[in-house]
Amino acid sequence: MPRLVQNVPLVYKLLSCWDSKKQCFLIKDQNLQFTADEVAMILGLPNRGNNFEIGGARITGKSANDIRKEVISLDESTAMPDVLKKFIIFLLSNLFFPLHNYRTPASVISVARNVEKILSYNWPDSIREFLVADFNAVAKKMKKGQPLGYLNGFVHIIVIWFLEHYALHEPLNSKARPRFLRWGSDVVYNDADASSLFDGLEVSHLLTSFDAITTEERDLLANPPKQTPQTSPDKVPNKEIILHTPNEHLPTPPTSPTPQSPLRQNTPPPSPVRPPPSPISPGGPSTQTPPMSHAQQQHTPPPEGQQDYRVDYVQKLLDQNRFLKSRLITLETTMSLNERRMEALEHYVFEQREMNKRLEAMEMFLSANFPSFNSSTAADHVQSSSRTMSNEMKKAECAEVIAEHMFEDTQAIKDFVVKPDTSSSGIAKRVRRRADRKAKEVKTPYTKGQHKKKVLKKVASRPSPVKFELTNALIEVESQKSPAPRPAPTRIEYPGRQMISDDMRMFIDACLEKYTDMSDTIYTAGNIQIFRSQIDELLTDQYLDDNHIDAFASLLVEKNKLRPGLYQPFIYVSSLHWASTKYDMESKQYVSHINKDAVNASNFLLLPVNDSEHWTLLVAYLKKATWYFFDSLPNPMHRAVLPLVIDHLHDETQGCFQSDIRSWKVLEAEGVPTQTNGFDCGMFVCKYMENIIQPNAVKWDLLKNLQAEMPKFRAELAFMLLCSTLKR
Repeated sequence: MPRLVQNVPLVYKLLSCWDSKKQCFLIKDQNLQFTADEVAMILGLPNRGNNFEIGGARITGKSANDIRKEVISLDESTAMPDVLKKFIIFLLSNLFFPLHNYRTPASVISVARNVEKILSYNWPDSIREFLVADFNAVAKKMKKGQPLGYLNGFVHIIVIWFLEHYALHEPLNSKARPRFLRWGSDVVYNDADASSLFDGLEVSHLLTSFDAITTEERDLLANPPKQTPQTSPDKVPNKEIILHTPNEHLPTPPTSPTPQSPLRQNTPPPSPVRPPPSPISPGGPSTQTPPMSHAQQQHTPPPEGQQDYRVDYVQKLLDQNRFLKSRLITLETTMSLNERRMEALEHYVFEQREMNKRLEAMEMFLSANFPSFNSSTAADHVQSSSRTMSNEMKKAECAEVIAEHMFEDTQAIKDFVVKPDTSSSGIAKRVRRRADRKAKEVKTPYTKGQHKKKVLKKVASRPSPVKFELTNALIEVESQKSPAPRPAPTRIEYPGRQMISDDMRMFIDACLEKYTDMSDTIYTAGNIQIFRSQIDELLTDQYLDDNHIDAFASLLVEKNKLRPGLYQPFIYVSSLHWASTKYDMESKQYVSHINKDAVNASNFLLLPVNDSEHWTLLVAYLKKATWYFFDSLPNPMHRAVLPLVIDHLHDETQGCFQSDIRSWKVLEAEGVPTQTNGFDCGMFVCKYMENIIQPNAVKWDLLKNLQAEMPKFRAELAFMLLCSTLKR
């Protein structure tokens, strides 16, 4: 199956042609309908059944990225019902209905629990409605000149839809079905190519509807025609391909030079002659606008006149009253913050429920095997500083102590105790994993201080080997047991493989063959740790976590030590400084190196921010007393968290800055390169930091093609991290 590319510049160019009133794309004065029947032919799913309602604010504790990792971790030992359930959740959350905040609605989980009902839903029309709702929102933002931001839904099919309506691109396999199989992953447009394509677009290049409709595709339509189709001399085995008559083609103006396409450099230029298209229903009349499907007729918008009057009236009121307009923006921002707080609260409730299940299971197991567990002597093992501790808390702590003493590594407790399925995002897991390590210390020549590790007090002393007899079975419990090995692949075909030198490629291959366990430590600096699994994530276009970002900053410090003056003096603050506050962890340790001397001697303060699974960069230009915000996916909602981040930094660094950092202006960095996919935001933050601290002023206009080099930058970062293994 080909790898579908998001093609963000082409998608937004198409959305600029969306007519929210007529619910179609208006390209070169031609109305091109985006129908559920066309979505059905692209995906190979029937346009029949009840529409699926994705729902609203109720979400699960898992992100789309967590679900994707669960699918990747499946193996032969996984039961088939579990495999089916996980794949359905992955299909709906990552492909059909992806959300810009990467969360998974609870309605998706309900579908996986009732697998027998999955065929009763009309997926093509549901996907279309979900996309059209965002099309209308984007059209409204374009009209007001607002930033467009993210787009929810199955965005990839928009590109396939356009290629099926554009006569000058030839598919890789014209006979493949469903139609997304006809096109390869080489259909890529940047901003300049997309603009050139639409500037040179002619009416003769457009098709009113899909052509070469097969018999199998007719069965997918909402109202399959009964008319016998005309057949082409060239037939696919067991499939009839319907060709169309010339009078169904759009009117052809005088021909003009074909716009240059960046696609398929090794393929000869396509022929300008292509069989003319046919409407979706071949048996119906031939018109420019295909007939609406049954599902579309059920969702007819209100009369256009009334809708225009209301929208124009509201817009006129907002233009006349600036106070109302600013108040509306404030309310929208507050609503967004409340939604995020609701998500955090739901995550907390989810975690508490899972923890309660675990404690109840522990108590049942210990009560069944240890009659003295419920007695007062069992609670004596717990040393509590609170004299008013409830019996339930004593039982819970007692259960934890006894389980850690005796049954932590036995198979019986593993099989019986319900393991919580954490709802935390990737960065939250890293926060907890770092809780017992020493403090963050990314040092520059302008920082000082060392925060000592806080050792957690143990609840009770734990003897090394202890033997207990349970139901006539002797169990020996060891004080420490190494985890099971997690084998790693010895070779990876990563995208940046051909973009680096032969020496770098050979060294990376040698390291992958040497470190064959996912838990092998590759790089350490302070409490930053990079494992073999994170090297794989870096090479294979996956999301970067806080360890990757912090390791990159640590490498910048090391390079500056080797070559003094390579970078301007800067202070780096780990993203965990802000993230740890959301999970009730100690955060002051991450700013212990900031003081007056360090601030006076530095030009920049770099602070990566991870919010809603998206990386952005907040930079303090210390000499200008100004904040600059760098966002590779520009969206005004990403700025909503900045006041909280700055307030928290101010509270823990009071007296270090010459003025109140909360009063500094926050400006949007303009003209910076942006990403065209959904997973390179962390790598963009790294490159932003590296360019900002250069000794000369950054010329961002020379870095517009930064996205194309991201695979190379990922491979180079992996190489530098692997080089640290040579010091051992």
